[in-house]
Amino acid sequence: MEIFLLYAIIDLGSNSVRMSAYRCHARQFQTLFTRKEQVGLAGHVEDGRLNRTGIALACYTLNEFKSTLENFSMDGVSVFATASVRNVSNSQE
Repeated sequence: MEIFLLYAIIDLGSNSVRMSAYRCHARQFQTLFTRKEQVGLAGHVEDGRLNRTGIALACYTLNEFKSTLENFSMDGVSVFATASVRNVSNSQE
């Protein structure tokens, strides 16, 4: 029986959000698919905070990616934000 893992990585960036899904087996990675959405979060930063529209765009995009991943039996998903997103004062929202 062949054992492999399905894993996705989501990069939440200042201009785009990218998702890549991988099949991992015996220290080898095969890209299953990638998806990229231009959201322009940097354009929604006001006074060092991500505004409501920016938050809504990020949430919408992440939920769309989640819906895609629900079609697979993923073993794990990691989301990483770039510094421009992590460093807004309301990044926890």
